[in-house]
Amino acid sequence: MAFVLPSGPKVRKMFRARNIWGRGFHQGITDQMPSAPCNVQTAPVGCICFNILAYLMTRIARNSKVDIDTYKARFAPDSSPGWDAIDAHLAAHLGRPEADLHFGAATPFALGGDNPLDGVSVYIRRNPDHLLFISYGLSTLYYDENAVGEEYSGWGFELTFRLALEASERPNESPDVPQWPMNLMQNLARYVFQSQKWFEHGHYITAGGPIKAGSTTDKTALLFCSDPELGWTDTPHGRVDFLQMVGITGAEFDGLKANTLSAEALINEKAAAHPLMITSLSER
Repeated sequence: MAFVLPSGPKVRKMFRARNIWGRGFHQGITDQMPSAPCNVQTAPVGCICFNILAYLMTRIARNSKVDIDTYKARFAPDSSPGWDAIDAHLAAHLGRPEADLHFGAATPFALGGDNPLDGVSVYIRRNPDHLLFISYGLSTLYYDENAVGEEYSGWGFELTFRLALEASERPNESPDVPQWPMNLMQNLARYVFQSQKWFEHGHYITAGGPIKAGSTTDKTALLFCSDPELGWTDTPHGRVDFLQMVGITGAEFDGLKANTLSAEALINEKAAAHPLMITSLSER
């Protein structure tokens, strides 16, 4: 699977066709067959502090539900209401009008490919230094009259992932941004489409090996939680949760699976160490 960097910010919206749900094939998270996610009790992680702009944008988003006539009058058939609503939410909460980089799938579902995600946006964050990856494609992004009035948009979520940067790492161009988190997201999306099972806060899944294939990291599984900074937003197609992937060790996964460790306790422990739930491949 390959992601390509579009030549300009507008090119990222070139795929206007309606998402085709349920296509694709099963592939493991790191090209190995994953086990089914383990369902546990869910609960929110802490509280998100909104600045005034974020608050206003969120209120606008949550009042964005429209009836079909208003939808048809407001949006053109070649528009992307879901994508635009996500962009507005990210701009409000991250304090910038657009991502530092956006990688589009070489051939997404809409064009007959095997990539469920249309793309992944990458934000270079400071204090603390990390890369924030955000998927586009698990919710309904493009004009779709059948999606109007739904409670949830598409699968109801988009994935996020925060990867710690070392002091020497300062990516400014696309070759500097690691591809493996985007491939990881794409494989998770394939799992969702193939199995028809979605992820929620408190779910977890094994990667069948290091989350970065070929590395020596002890992070071999993923825990999902509500993104502590992005939360959720409403779109003309329904609600979208931002679900963060957090790398965990094999021992932590075994504890969750054996019910000797609760997902909520582990989430709280990691949030206490890193409020933004940043994954470090070197940290043990």
